[in-house]
Amino acid sequence: MTVRLGSSLILLAFCVPTGTAEDKQPKKDTSSEDKPEIVAKRKAQEVAQATVKGEFGKLADLTYPKVVEEMGGRDRMIAVLKNSLEGMNKKGYEFRSAKVGKTAQVVAGGENLFAVVPFDMEMKVPGGSLAIKSFMLGISPDKGKTWSFINGDKAQDSNVRKMLPNLPAELKLPKKEQPVFRKDE
Repeated sequence: MTVRLGSSLILLAFCVPTGTAEDKQPKKDTSSEDKPEIVAKRKAQEVAQATVKGEFGKLADLTYPKVVEEMGGRDRMIAVLKNSLEGMNKKGYEFRSAKVGKTAQVVAGGENLFAVVPFDMEMKVPGGSLAIKSFMLGISPDKGKTWSFINGDKAQDSNVRKMLPNLPAELKLPKKEQPVFRKDE
């Protein structure tokens, strides 16, 4: 099977894992759980789980504000994501799982910290499943206390680089990987 998922799948699978997240009750100590890379991973996992559960309001609330703005605002983003998922479901596509890996790198750029957080997603598709490997690019304006995320595939796009002019050149962004199709047996 040729892996051609269409624009709605790509929009949902590779645009959705974007988010901004803030701890409701930040801790005052400097324990290991407060390290920027740990907070980034934890918040990226929240974004990934909201994607799988179809919690579009939560995703919109967690999305990097400039991304929400470019999508036409919160309500428009929710509508686009909901319509995309409904269309995918009608065609036999369904998110099964999403999991983030260990934060690979945290680098300062201007007043922000940037983090690379890998993630794996699995989807049911007609005739089998897809394994998708990608990463989220995290941005923190406050030394790692809060993070916003843009999917790594979008981070390769020149428009995102314009949105993030302080993106450090030394930040090593992983190369885009093609989804792997596994046929049902």
